[in-house]
Amino acid sequence: CVLQQYGCTERVSLHGVVQDFRSRLPNMDCFLLTSRRESFSRVAVEVALASVPLVAPRIPGLDEVTEGGRYCETFAVGDARGAAAAIRRVIADYSSALELAQEARARALETYSPPAVAAR
Repeated sequence: CVLQQYGCTERVSLHGVVQDFRSRLPNMDCFLLTSRRESFSRVAVEVALASVPLVAPRIPGLDEVTEGGRYCETFAVGDARGAAAAIRRVIADYSSALELAQEARARALETYSPPAVAAR
């Protein structure tokens, strides 16, 4: 397992498909998004609104939500080792990752909350 090389396996839980995704977010230390393409990532917005550190691939659909990776740790599409390294960076400096997640939340509220969208 790639994550074993980075000492992360004892911290990783794979949940598969869940019925109520948003209810699980407050219990997560970080969220790994593995999409290969996105038009707009509602999942990334929901993760940001929950103030959960995001690890995501560098793809155009996520660039809008994350401002080109400003609000998350990134990795190249399909790069499992890069994803594991990004998770490790989040865990290694978790207080900074939480601060970044708070900034992502503030931006998501400003930009993507229903009142902000309705006003535009």
